[in-house]
Amino acid sequence: QRTVDRLTPTGEVEELLGHIPADLPYQEWVSVLMALHDRFGGSKEGLALADRWSASGAKYRKGEVAAKWRSFKRNGVSWATIPALARQNGADLSDIARRWAA
Repeated sequence: QRTVDRLTPTGEVEELLGHIPADLPYQEWVSVLMALHDRFGGSKEGLALADRWSASGAKYRKGEVAAKWRSFKRNGVSWATIPALARQNGADLSDIARRWAA
């Protein structure tokens, strides 16, 4: 059930997250989690990725990501939030996309 939008490969997602500090203000942090929930359809793979990203910050508390993850519905923040935040933090989106499209 692929749409015209290409599904961003997991490796590319991880690279984009690498540009986003995990110690964001709370609302932005939640937005990143919601965007990952959207991209991964709420799956365990997405949760593991979200938790790894969040754990790279000083504010990380074990179990907090999973609790938030379970509270998300299938609407709200879209995946597009992550590339936008990565760009704000210096990521070259077209370079990253080009490398992962190969």
